[in-house]
Amino acid sequence: MAIRPNGASTANWSSGDERFLAREFGSKVLPIKPFLKQVIPLLEDRDKTVRDEAKLLLVEVYKWIGKQTIMPMIQNVKPIQMQELQTEFDKLDLNGADKPRQTRFLRSQQDLKQKMEQTQASTTVSSSVAIDDVNVEMQEDLDPFEMLESVNILDRLAKDFFDKIESKQWKERKEVLDDLLTLLTQNPKPTPEVDYFELIKALKKIISKDSNIPVVLVTAKCLTALAKGLKKAFKTHAVGVLEVCLDRFREKKTNVIEALRETCEASYPATNLDQLSEVAIAVLAHKTPIVRQCTHQFLTKCFAMATQTTLPKKVLKIYLPALIKNTGEADAGVRDSAFESLGMLWKCLGEKHILPHVTDLDELKLNKIKEYAEKAVLLNSRGEPRSSGTSTAAVPKSVASSINTATMTKKPGGATIVKPDVTADKDEESTSPAPTTKSTTVTKKKTTTTSKPPATTNELAEEKKREPRPPKVN
Repeated sequence: MAIRPNGASTANWSSGDERFLAREFGSKVLPIKPFLKQVIPLLEDRDKTVRDEAKLLLVEVYKWIGKQTIMPMIQNVKPIQMQELQTEFDKLDLNGADKPRQTRFLRSQQDLKQKMEQTQASTTVSSSVAIDDVNVEMQEDLDPFEMLESVNILDRLAKDFFDKIESKQWKERKEVLDDLLTLLTQNPKPTPEVDYFELIKALKKIISKDSNIPVVLVTAKCLTALAKGLKKAFKTHAVGVLEVCLDRFREKKTNVIEALRETCEASYPATNLDQLSEVAIAVLAHKTPIVRQCTHQFLTKCFAMATQTTLPKKVLKIYLPALIKNTGEADAGVRDSAFESLGMLWKCLGEKHILPHVTDLDELKLNKIKEYAEKAVLLNSRGEPRSSGTSTAAVPKSVASSINTATMTKKPGGATIVKPDVTADKDEESTSPAPTTKSTTVTKKKTTTTSKPPATTNELAEEKKREPRPPKVN
């Protein structure tokens, strides 16, 4: 967007044009990030029309990328302007009339256009849901995090940061940590290429040794923000951070445990169960029961996100002995959380992978694992419940009932026969008078006959040959 000095009309046209493109094509086609920086200054333009157009453009962008993404990008807007924008944002019904829909398509999107037209032409009851699914598909490649500007956090730290973080006065330590947390909150995407080793080393030391609870809480939040912001670039620090956080679960205070759990869950995506195994097994033998219990709970979530690829047999064999051992602990919290972890493994990998390793457990313990497996919910890599995929709910009721009440068997000749389910037969017999043996036989014959496919000409000829011929008359 070109903004000329004293060129209100040009700026006005540009804002309106960008808004039109955003509305018609959506944020996947129109890159939001490049022009958004230039739109924000227009909110203070002397020309009211320009200001209004800039505001309308930001509202249109908000529809497409949502509050979570746009707020960090407009955080430097003046309070009065932010209030005006927030008022406009609150008016939107993004699940109804204001839900954005792409109406124009590039040449490369013709398949998507055709799919959407077919969906709109459909007269089924679920057509509106299907249209929303198409719009989700159009926007699925948009990663809000990628639209944020990366910031070198180290360059913005106070010059005496590393001195104060070692201060004997807890208030001074907390003060610089609060500043760091504010910095990370305002800039949620730290530059990944920067070396954060010294900073994270100092934060780990506080988690491990600092006795002041408020200081530990702020530090945990700082580590969580760094882990979320650096993502895969956090991999060189993840295991070390997890080690000190898992050990610090000994604190027993609920607010500390919750903060540490968030740090662990934010750090885990940068590592894997194989790399974590040595630390985890050591902590599962910790002398403090609450540490083992919280570690089980953390591992349960890791197992929920696992697959047979990320949790192969060699890694599974590392974890199982420690988990099985903890099912016999005196502390009820440790026992139950160990059963929960094993139940999640059972759900994730299946009975055939877990059962051979737990044969020494008594029936009571085995049933406990199965109970937790039934209640377990598997998660995707983002920590959300996995989609169940195709289920009988998606199949028409008539088909689903036939699948549930009948079994398919295949004859050697290739014909398929449907056998009624024994349970279904019993239900029918209980609701009607009991038939005689003769009538039962006849019914079964009829069922078998009707289930055979129509006979071909060759089969009829063969059948005729097998029929007994009448005796010859002398």
